[in-house]
Amino acid sequence: MTIKSAKLQSALALVMALGLSACSESDTPSSAEKQKTSEVQPQTSQELAAAFPEPLVEEEMGISRKLNTPYKDTWVVIHDANFNSMIDGRFIVMDSGSISHAFKGIMHGGMVGALAVSQTRGEIYIATTYHSRGISGERTDIIAIHDTASLEKTAEIIVPAKRGANMPFKASFRLSNDESLSFNYNFTPASSISVTDMGARKFLTEIPIPGCTLAYPMGAKGFASMCGDGTMMGVSLDASGTVIAETHSTEFNDIDKDSLFLKNARFGDRLYFPTFTGNMQPIDLSTDTPKALDKWSLLTDAERAENWRPGGWQLIAGDTGDVFYILMHPNGAEGTQKNGGPEVWIYNAAEKKRIGKIELKTWGLSLAVASDRLIVTNAEMQLDIYDLTTNTYAHTYGDGLFTPFIVYTGQGQ
Repeated sequence: MTIKSAKLQSALALVMALGLSACSESDTPSSAEKQKTSEVQPQTSQELAAAFPEPLVEEEMGISRKLNTPYKDTWVVIHDANFNSMIDGRFIVMDSGSISHAFKGIMHGGMVGALAVSQTRGEIYIATTYHSRGISGERTDIIAIHDTASLEKTAEIIVPAKRGANMPFKASFRLSNDESLSFNYNFTPASSISVTDMGARKFLTEIPIPGCTLAYPMGAKGFASMCGDGTMMGVSLDASGTVIAETHSTEFNDIDKDSLFLKNARFGDRLYFPTFTGNMQPIDLSTDTPKALDKWSLLTDAERAENWRPGGWQLIAGDTGDVFYILMHPNGAEGTQKNGGPEVWIYNAAEKKRIGKIELKTWGLSLAVASDRLIVTNAEMQLDIYDLTTNTYAHTYGDGLFTPFIVYTGQGQ
């Protein structure tokens, strides 16, 4: 008899003894019942195994089912930068319109990656950084290429190891408007843009953007960058990545008194940047020179007296029309621009007027819009979903999330 079976017999005997001592005389099992119990309860490990003659079927590993493409309008890609373990960021595909079975798949994101989606090639691109020993060793910056249906990584492009290791920004990695090139923001601390041919899958060139930051697609193959002197730089490229025009707008960003956020809502060639004190600055990128349009106020005089201000991380998001949503908080002051807010205000950009408000269930930090769903990263690092047909709370998605500061649409916006 093995030690295991001896222990099992002892345990069973102890259970029987305790059971008998707890019974009244009338509850004492009969001899026939005792015999029946003894017959049905295995006494050895061999008998236990014999009770299950058919072994459990081994589960097949490595199964990858394919998603329907193109993605539904309510599908989003959550960037969970995972600040608890920053080398293990994730990009999670999720249906914001579903309460059950919302999770669709996951891709590894490396360290503070950024994402873009090609509609023409059916590919997802993740610009990220790895080190040969996890947190140390040789650094490699790549653009990982994933299939949109299987989410499997199919290839990678090595790019210069200069990516800006900053908080997640959508504009740190963008595709050109014709999807032929990608723009990867570098910070060493010299600022530059790495240009990659996404069709040929090869790095082309590095373009210095001294004193400027990030890349906002402009024209077919160009980009614009926000600059510290209050202007916006425009760079037009040909197919080989060669600069064919470099321009600057007039000065419009008063960084000392009313600085622009670097996040925007985009409608075609027009970008809407909120300011720290509650104004809206539209920028026209329809030509090779960025042009600042007339600034307008998001606030009434009464609201400005109460110090309502925009705030948060990805604090603004636009729909597919002319409507944008922005996080707002009262009692704003110097330094509250990242605080988030308890309300989302809704504006028609073309008409320059507010058309609604949503009082949030939980304090919000970031926003995204996917069809008729507003996705709010809340202060508890979960995603509150709101139904934009009624402007009401629908449900919360938070399974396994750590720090989902950025949510992209399924189209990568």
